[in-house]
Amino acid sequence: MWAPSYWTRSISILFVSAWILLSAPQTGLAEGTPLARRVLVIYGEGQSERDNPVFSHAGGVLHHLGLLMDYWDVNRRPLPDDTMMENVRAVIVTLRHPVESNRTSYLQWLQHQLDSGRKLVVLGLLGVDPQRGESTERKLVADIWKRLGVHYSGLDITPAWKRRYVFKNTQMVEWERRYPPFPPPVYRAEKVDAALTAHLVVSVQGSDEDPAVLVGTHPNGGFAFPGTFIWTDPETFDTQWYVDPFLFFSKALDLETLPTPDPTTLNGLRVAFSHIDGDGFGGYTEIKGYENCAEVIRDEILKAFDFPVTASVITAEVDPQTLGRPALKALAREIFRLPNVEPASHSFSHPFYWDPKDVGKSRYHRLHGLQVPGYHFDPEQEIVGSAAYISRELAPEGKPCRLFLWTGNCRPRPEDMALCDKAGLLNMNGGDTLWDAAHPSVSYVSPFFWRLGDHLQVLTGQANENILTNLWSGPYFGYRNVIETMKRTEKPRRLKPIDIYYHYYSAQYEASLQALKEVYQWVLAQEIAPVFTSQYIRMVQGFATARIFQAAPDTFEVENYGHCLTVRFDRSDRVPDLDRSQNVVGYLRMDHCLYVSLQPGGSKARIVLAPAESPPPRQPHVRKATGWVTLLKRDPQSLEAAYRGFGRRGWIEWAGVRPGAEVKAEGSALPSGPMRASADESGYLRLSPLQTGSLKLSWR
Repeated sequence: MWAPSYWTRSISILFVSAWILLSAPQTGLAEGTPLARRVLVIYGEGQSERDNPVFSHAGGVLHHLGLLMDYWDVNRRPLPDDTMMENVRAVIVTLRHPVESNRTSYLQWLQHQLDSGRKLVVLGLLGVDPQRGESTERKLVADIWKRLGVHYSGLDITPAWKRRYVFKNTQMVEWERRYPPFPPPVYRAEKVDAALTAHLVVSVQGSDEDPAVLVGTHPNGGFAFPGTFIWTDPETFDTQWYVDPFLFFSKALDLETLPTPDPTTLNGLRVAFSHIDGDGFGGYTEIKGYENCAEVIRDEILKAFDFPVTASVITAEVDPQTLGRPALKALAREIFRLPNVEPASHSFSHPFYWDPKDVGKSRYHRLHGLQVPGYHFDPEQEIVGSAAYISRELAPEGKPCRLFLWTGNCRPRPEDMALCDKAGLLNMNGGDTLWDAAHPSVSYVSPFFWRLGDHLQVLTGQANENILTNLWSGPYFGYRNVIETMKRTEKPRRLKPIDIYYHYYSAQYEASLQALKEVYQWVLAQEIAPVFTSQYIRMVQGFATARIFQAAPDTFEVENYGHCLTVRFDRSDRVPDLDRSQNVVGYLRMDHCLYVSLQPGGSKARIVLAPAESPPPRQPHVRKATGWVTLLKRDPQSLEAAYRGFGRRGWIEWAGVRPGAEVKAEGSALPSGPMRASADESGYLRLSPLQTGSLKLSWR
């Protein structure tokens, strides 16, 4: 079957019945205040919403930790009131320069946030010099720093050769890069509170003052002064973290026991998808026997690999009424008819930038990738018109175009995003995650999405071949190196899904085509949950909307999670008590994490945890699955479920089965008919191959 939205009538009825059955006892769920997931990032002069250390270098880390970031220009917007600060966990201040005006109001606002129980993290400068300004300002600055555990008196201008390292907590600092032989500039922050944990302490030779704490965490938040948290190469602008950002933010924001929705995972397995930008569809190829790149991709990739792919076109290139030819239109139709292909738009003319006022537009020699005679930039034609053309002229019946892939610099305006939402179009692109030998830092890992007003721009899983081939200048086998990024974003932490992301022009050369094949081969050798791009996007949307309530020390209630069906507990020594939990289909303990899998189709779930050392009574549950699993009925001798996944080679690994039990499996999910299998000594039972359908297990 081709797509997630089109199920058989029988499976739909089973899923609805399961939701009614398992939702019935949930009266009273999710009462009270949700766990705070939002953080407000304060930036200022010389920065922007996307050009600040948090978005540029820590966005992927903070999303992994379950947080949702809002960005605020302290110099150009009135500070938010209490209503706007509801459900905000912390304020992160990341300023390069002093606050320009209204400094007293700004400091009083920060003080009020601390009074309200919110954390404060300072990355760089607070924005007000403690030795300048009015006495009121100086007192406010002193109070704020005191509440972070230090007496701060400003920058020490002592020469570097007089500075000495006193203490380094190597569990926290020198994570990706060691500090230089001479310490960074000393900001005189003397410890005054025993609750402060110092991670980097520096002294000045010959000084009578106490050593300075340059990196610290405190029950009220934390701080890292300039030059201590991230290194930037002054020539190449490459970056690496001095501090461990996962540990730093977990400590400073008290996140170590906070459960987080996780869109990278489905039933314990890493989500994997693929999408093609439309560039080069009709382009020249050196591959013998083919006229253009799209033909090569069709035969050598889409037909050759059993994997879900979202393929897009630039409609002006294929439409014979503009720049296209009938043969290209027919080829697009053929590609969209393939059962493993989901149609998408890559615009009408491929704009290189979306905002006519974009300060970076000068690096492009023109606005449109394809120059259509008489055409002037029209966002509605680019977005809504192109998707409508694909649905009307190219996609087969029942497979409309429901996805738009951003072009060029992938920086749409809010009004462009609004066009997508109004037309019912999902959207993706931007991000360009890399983590390899040339980019040896988690700072290159992008967040899951970028928020523009009320709209979400979902970012890609990994970078594409254009970046890994130096903007298509070679080496043309460079895309194979994305495998290293895919590995590093899986271990030791699963930070991103797998995204095989490329353009049709990957089929121009033999080297680039072989690199693409290598990537597909490697991905298919992993344990993954293959999905279409649209399905992953909906998982990210669920991540953004999910709310988690703590009803008791080991009881969490989750609502509005949509298609994000995994909740992760880091360093968890607990497992779900399945008898007391609701809408939980299973769990997996891996890499010191607990991944809890939720029932599809619902909006509320309850997770009740129990100590792993003394687990609750054994009960069959999903440990891993390549698709979605809905539990319909479970009793001591049998269970009934529905499975939905890509293709006919799916599998489910059950856990909690009696070791050695002989199990009979039957149902339409088994393409080869009924089968028998035995649980291993750990009570695990893997059933394969599977296709979308019903499943009944019985044992004795």
